[in-house]
Amino acid sequence: MTSRRLILVASVCGIVLWTVFAQLNHYLSSWHVSLFIGGLLVVFPALRLNYRDGWKIVVLLGLWFDATAPVRFGLHAVLFLAAHTFIFNLRARFPREETYFGILVALIANAAIFLVLTLGLIVRHPAPLGALPAIFLDLFISELFVALAAGWFFSLQEHALEIAGFSLRHERRGLL
Repeated sequence: MTSRRLILVASVCGIVLWTVFAQLNHYLSSWHVSLFIGGLLVVFPALRLNYRDGWKIVVLLGLWFDATAPVRFGLHAVLFLAAHTFIFNLRARFPREETYFGILVALIANAAIFLVLTLGLIVRHPAPLGALPAIFLDLFISELFVALAAGWFFSLQEHALEIAGFSLRHERRGLL
C-alpha cells in the first residue's frame, strides 16, 4: 500500500512538471522552439528511490509523455526505463543526495535521451542536415530549462513525499 502511494505521489509530481513544460512549449511554439525535459523526470526516482518503485514511476511518466507525442507508443517509456536503469546502477558511486549532483545527472540524462530520440527520428525529416541548427537550439534551451527547474522539481518531489508520509533521509540513511 505504501509503495503505491509513493508511486502515485511521485507520478503526480512528474505530471505537474510535464504540465508546466507543455505550457512553456505552447508559448515558445511561435518562435519554433520546443523544450524536452524527459531526463529530469528520470533522475529523482533513479537517485533517491529503490529500483522497483523508480522503474514504475518512470514507465508511467514515459507512457504519459507518449500519449501526446507523435512517436510510437512506448518509446519514451523504454528510453526513460533505460536511463533509469543506467543511473540506478551507477548511483552508489556518487553523492546521490546532493542537489547539484542531481542537476548534473539531469542535464546529462536529458541530453542523452534527447539525442537518442533525435537520431532515431531524424530520418523522417526531408533535409536532416538542415534541421541541425534548430535541433541544437532546442537542446540548448531544454538544458537551460532543466538546469533552472531541477532544484525546484527535486524539492517538490521530496516535500510531496514527506507530506505523504515518506522520509527519504530516514529510510535511506537511518540518520534521523
